[in-house]
Amino acid sequence: MASNIKFIHAVSFLKDRLILNYQLVALIVLAFLININTLSNDYALDDAVVLTQNSIVKKGVSGIPEMLTSNYLKGYTTDVNLLSGSRYRPLTLVAFALEYQFFGEQPFVSHLINLLLYLMLIVLLFKFLRMAMPISQQYLIFITVLIFSIHPVHTEVIANVKGRDELLAFILLLSALIFEFKFLNSTNRWNLFISTTFFFLSLLTKETSITFLAVIPMLFYFFLGLSIRKSLIKTFPYLVPLFLYLALRYWVVGFSHFVVADVSNSPYIMATAAQAFATKIFIIVKYIGLLIFPFTLTSEYGFNQIPYVELSSFKFIFSSFLLVGLIVVAILNFNSRSILGFSIFYFFITISVATNLFFDFGAPLAERMLFIPSLSFCLLLAFFANKCKKYNRTIFSIFIITLFSFFSFKTVARNAEWKNNETLFITDVKKSPESSRLNLFVCQQYILKASLDSIVIERNSFLDSALLYGAKSLKIQPDYSYSYLRMGLAWYYKGNYYKAADYWIKAMELDKQNADGEKWTKDLSNWFNEEGLVYLKNNMRKEALACFNYALQLNHSNDNAKFNRNALLK
Repeated sequence: MASNIKFIHAVSFLKDRLILNYQLVALIVLAFLININTLSNDYALDDAVVLTQNSIVKKGVSGIPEMLTSNYLKGYTTDVNLLSGSRYRPLTLVAFALEYQFFGEQPFVSHLINLLLYLMLIVLLFKFLRMAMPISQQYLIFITVLIFSIHPVHTEVIANVKGRDELLAFILLLSALIFEFKFLNSTNRWNLFISTTFFFLSLLTKETSITFLAVIPMLFYFFLGLSIRKSLIKTFPYLVPLFLYLALRYWVVGFSHFVVADVSNSPYIMATAAQAFATKIFIIVKYIGLLIFPFTLTSEYGFNQIPYVELSSFKFIFSSFLLVGLIVVAILNFNSRSILGFSIFYFFITISVATNLFFDFGAPLAERMLFIPSLSFCLLLAFFANKCKKYNRTIFSIFIITLFSFFSFKTVARNAEWKNNETLFITDVKKSPESSRLNLFVCQQYILKASLDSIVIERNSFLDSALLYGAKSLKIQPDYSYSYLRMGLAWYYKGNYYKAADYWIKAMELDKQNADGEKWTKDLSNWFNEEGLVYLKNNMRKEALACFNYALQLNHSNDNAKFNRNALLK
C-alpha cells in the first residue's frame, strides 16, 4: 500500500514538473514572438550614449581599461557633469564594447542581443519563482511570468538598445538569488560566493541594483519563513560586495553631488521644496498607473509634461492617501507573510531610486525604471487571478485572455514605435506635447529630413515643421539653449542668416560652452564679415556696420571683423 502511494506521488510530481517545463517553453516562445519586430528597428534615443556616439565603446576591447576607470558618460560627452552625481556602470559599457568589437555597429545584432537577454531573464525568473514557491503554486508562477513577459511597460528596455543595462542588472540579480537559494538548501559555500559575485557584478552594471540589499532579507522572511533576525543575518555576506563596489566607485568617480542648472536634466531645479516633494509623491502613483493602465507610453516625461504639483492639490492629497493606504496594507500583511505584503514592500523598495526622493536621477519619470519593480505588479495580479480561478474559472479565463490580448497587442505596437528616432519622436510628441525636450527632438528630426532632401518644396515644408516644434519647445522652456540653436539652424537652412544669427547669439548667451554653438557661430561670423565687406564695397556703411556687429556678437575673437568694424568707425 505504501509503495503504491509513493508511486502515485512520484507520478504526480513528474506530471507537475512536466507541466512547468511546458509552461516555460510557452513563455519563451510567446516573449520571442511579441518582441520579434524589434529586430527590424534601427538605433534610437539613448543608444547614442552607450554605442553609436560613444568614443570609448567604439575602441572595442582596447577601451575596456578606460571604461573601468571612467565616468559612465565620458565616452559620450566631455560634460560628465551633465547629470547631478556621477554614474559608474563599467560592466554595461564593457558589454557594448564586446559587441562592437565583434559585430561593429549593426542594429539587428544589438536588438537580437537584447531580445535573447530578455528570454534568458524570463527563464531565470521562472526558475527562481519555482525555487521560492512550492510546486503547488505552479499556476501562480506561470501567470506571474506570463504577465511579466508581455507587459507593455517593458518595451523601452527591450526595444531601446540602451535598455540592456536593465536587462543585465536583473539577470545578474536573479542569478544571485538562485545561487543564494541553492546555498540555503545545500550549505555549499561555493554557491554563496557565486551569489555575492553576481550581486557585485549587478552593481557594476547599474547602481539601482543596490535596492536588492533590502529585497533579499524580505525574500528570506516571506518565502522561506525565517525570522526577521535570521533574515538580516543571512544578508550580511552581501555587505562585502557592496563595500567593494562603493570603494571602487569612490576611487573612480567619487560621490560628489552637484546642482545641474538645466531643467531637462534636473527636473526640480525650478520647483520650490514643497512643489518638488508633492510632485515626487504624485510620480510614484503615476508609476503605479503605468503598471495598471499602460495605454499611453512615451519616451519622454520631462519638463513640462508633468507640471509641478502643489501640496494643496487633489493630486498630492489623493496620492498621499493611496500610498499610505498601501503601506498600511503591507504592514498588516507582514506577519502573515502574504504575497500581498511582499509585493507592496518590493515595489516601494525597488522604485525608490526612480522617485528622486533620495537623489536626482535626471528625469521626473522613466518607463525603464519600472522594469524591475514591475515584478511586484505581475506577482500581485497573478495572486488575485489565481484566487479568482478557485471560485470561478470562467471569469478567470476571460480575464487572462483579455489581459493577454491587450498587453500583447500593445507591446507589438509600441515596439514598432521604437523603429528609429524619427518614428519615435514624431509619435511620442502627440503623447507628450508639453515636453520641451521632445518638441526639440522633433524639431531636430525635421531639420535632418530637410538636410537630406533636395526637393525645394519638401525641404521648406520640413523646415517650417522644424520651426513650429522649435517654437513650441521655447514656449514651454524659454531659456532652453538647445532649442535656440536648432531654431537658428532651421533659419540658416532656409537662407535667413540674420534670424539664424539672432537665435544663435541667444543660445550662446545661455550656454557659452556648447560645442555645436561654438562651431556654427564661428562659421556664420565669418559669413557676416564677408557680407559686411560686400556692403562696404558698395558704400553701404550702415548695413556693413550691422554685419560686422553681428560677426563680433557671434564670435568675439573674429579679428577680421574687429579690424573691419574699427576701420569703418574711424
